[in-house]
Order: sequence, then C-alpha cells, then structure tokens
Amino acid sequence: MTRSQISAACLTLVSLLALAQLALGCSVAVLTLCLVSVAVCLVPAAIYKFDLYGVLNVLLGVRYVVFPLLAKTFYLQALDENLVYPFEAYFLTLCILSAETVVIFVVRFFDRGKSLVSLGKGSSGILSVKNLTLGLGVVAYIGLAAVKPTSAQTAGTGFFVLFSALAKIFVLGLVMQTRDGAKHFGTNGFITVGLVAAIGFEFIVSLVLNYREGLLSALIGVVLAAYYCRAIRPRHVIVSVLFVSLFGLLISPITLYLRVKKENVPIAEFAELALATTARAIVDPEFLQSLSSYNDSRLKRDNITGYDYYRLQSRSNVLNRLSYVALVDWAYAGMAGRSPLGIRVFEESLQRVTPSFIWQDKKAMNYGIGDFIAWNTGQLPMGNAAFLNYSLAMEGFASYGFAGLVAYPFLFMFPLLFALSRISSFRNISVVSVFFFAIYQHSFVESTTEVILAELTRTIPFFFLILLVLQNFRSTSSIAVSRHG
Repeated sequence: MTRSQISAACLTLVSLLALAQLALGCSVAVLTLCLVSVAVCLVPAAIYKFDLYGVLNVLLGVRYVVFPLLAKTFYLQALDENLVYPFEAYFLTLCILSAETVVIFVVRFFDRGKSLVSLGKGSSGILSVKNLTLGLGVVAYIGLAAVKPTSAQTAGTGFFVLFSALAKIFVLGLVMQTRDGAKHFGTNGFITVGLVAAIGFEFIVSLVLNYREGLLSALIGVVLAAYYCRAIRPRHVIVSVLFVSLFGLLISPITLYLRVKKENVPIAEFAELALATTARAIVDPEFLQSLSSYNDSRLKRDNITGYDYYRLQSRSNVLNRLSYVALVDWAYAGMAGRSPLGIRVFEESLQRVTPSFIWQDKKAMNYGIGDFIAWNTGQLPMGNAAFLNYSLAMEGFASYGFAGLVAYPFLFMFPLLFALSRISSFRNISVVSVFFFAIYQHSFVESTTEVILAELTRTIPFFFLILLVLQNFRSTSSIAVSRHG
C-alpha cells in the first residue's frame, strides 16, 4: 500500500468509527474532542510523509485516542462510558497531544538530515556489525540474568544497569537483520531464518527475565525496518494482528503473573517456572484464565487501585494500558479539588538519578513516581509500592496543574527527542534511527521525569559511545576487506 492509500484507509476507518460512536450514544462534545485529537496526530504524519517524526505522532495518537476509539466501538461502548470526567479527560488529552505535536514539529525543523553516527552496509560475514550487535546483545542478556536482583525491593548493581543498557543493542542487530532480509528478497518479503531465530531468542528472554518491553521494542524495530524497506505484504499485516491479539490474551497475563512469582526466586528456577507456565497456558485455556483471575485478586488484596475503562472486570487487561485517555481521567480525578504537589515530585525524580556521592542523604526508593503521586492524592494507600503507570504530561499536571501539563513535554520530551535525532536523523531513516525509535517509543508515551533524566544523563551517552565504536569497527572492517579482497 502507498502512503496515500494508507491515509485514505485511516480516514475512512475513523469516519466509520465516529458514526458508530454516535449510534452508541456518545456525547457529541467528547466525540469531537476525540476526532480533533486524532487529526492533531495523523495529519502531521501524512504531511511528514511518515518519517519517524510522523510515526511518533501516530504512536502518540494511537495510545491516547485511536486505540480507545477502536476498542470501545468493538465492545459496543460509547467513548464517555466508564470515565469519571469524560469531557475533561478528552480535553486534556487534546492539550497533551497538541503540545507534544508542537515539540515534534520544532525538533523536526532543526533536523537537517545529518547524523553523528552512521552504520552503513559494512562488511559481510561473521565479523559484520550486525552479527557483532546480536552477539553483544546475547552476552548482555546472559550477564543481566546473572546479576538481576531477585526481589523488587533490592536495588540493581552497576553491572545490572550496564547490562540492561547493552542488552538493547540486540534490537539494532534485529533491525539490520530485517534490512538484509529485505535486500535479499527484494519487495517480496524480509523474513529469514536468522531473523526468526533472533526473535525466538528475544521471546524466550522476555519470559525468563519478565521483560515485555524488550520483546515489543524488538518487534517494533523489525516492523519499521521492513516498512521503510517497502517489504511489508498483506500476510505480514495479518501476522501482526494475530500477534497483537496473542500479546493481549497470552503474553501479558503470563508476565504479570510471573512478576509476582519471581520474588526471591533464583533465576534458573524462575526460568523453569516461566517456560512451564507459558507452555501450559498455550494448551490450557482454563489455566490461562486462572492467571488473569489471580492477577486481579492480587490487585484487590494489595488495595491497588486503577481504572477499568472497558468494564471487563480486569485492571490487568492490556486494553487499559493501551488507552491512555483513561489514565488522564484517573489522574485528573485524583487531583480534583486538590492543590498541585509542586516541586516535591521532581525532587523525587532528581534524587533517583543523582549519584549518592553528590546527594549525600540519598535514600532507597523501592516505588515509582506514579506511586508517590497516588499516595498524595489518596488513590493508593501510603507506603504501598505498586509501580503505578503514569505519564510525563500527567506528572506535570499533578505537579503544577494545567501549566505543568503543557510545559513538561517541552522541558523533558524535547531534549530527549532532540538528542536522539542529533545522533541519528529521524528524517533520513537509517538502521540507527529505527533502533532508537524502537527502544524509546515506550519512553515518549509512558515515562516520567525520572526515566527521561536517566536516559539523558546515562543511557544516551552510553549508546553514543557504543555506536561510535561500532562505526569505527565498520570502517576498519571495510578497509580490511578491501585490502584482502
């Protein structure tokens, strides 16, 4: 499909969904805000010709409003059902998406298509950059398994932080593998034996290390690389839809269940448990349902509140995680009638990322920023560590009200996107820029200031140095091949 055909198909689908929502009794005001929010994200993407800035715009729109529009219509529910403040939630969502769209536009304006790092075709054979990145990723995952804390109450060591960052390089190898597959098959596909093996390894790692984000980042990198190589065919779309369904029905309940069971369990024993649980869940639907029931009962037992936008009696359902407008409603409801929390929230984030030799009285923080905010809004019992999901804009809202909601994307999202696009342009698509997008798409939607500060001060400089080494390795290998060829 061409980009114009994709745009026409999206417009037709959104129009049909809007008519269906009117038939379901959705408020005209709420539906209008939803459609304007969709336009704010999708129209710039079409103008940008779906470069990575445009894809980021689409991603934000999908997570906040497009997916809820699809899912609520599928369940025959109006958009304003099951929200405490539906109009306010969709209005604030429109403001968030508008602010983030402006941020993307400004960063794109300064992106002239030049990159500080470039990994071209490089050498072939065993010593290719592709194989090196895949090998580094495997070694890092092994090291991560060896040093990963067995309890959420235990802080990770320096080696844990190092291996966690280095393991993401595996996604770069997957992107390169996809590109090479597309070159091999032309426009007829991109899937090779090596790519299937690498994704299979990532899938096993995601279970053993209870790391859903890594699997999603890997698959997003593969899909984007195939899209920009014009290698995606209808059969790939069908497989993608099946995987999304599989993720929601199978992988998400399993990983949530195992997240609790991994406490104080050695990694070898937990790996055996994870694989056995997955194998049984695949063949036993009743067992799979029992896992979801267990997840929900645990949330109730621990007094962990949240939102259930679809009234499926399951707060662990992945649909809620993909419908960020419901998070906006939940966060707004928590702050209703309360004064903004002010600088206290940012101080929590700053203390987390500041080295202990600088912050002398630094304390252990075995909870998330979302927990800290929820404690102060009464939405979570004080001291209960649930690592509640939150977002950058709503952290700003909790801290400084509407001004913070608008300002935080400029203060934190802007430098993150700017730094990544300087290392590798998001306009001129390359394997490095696709890699960056794949591993950071989660941060643009879900991360709070704590994560973004850590990425800006630690992880991105680390990646920059690693990529420079790989670039130098590519150049050295190319010279060696030309001399001995």
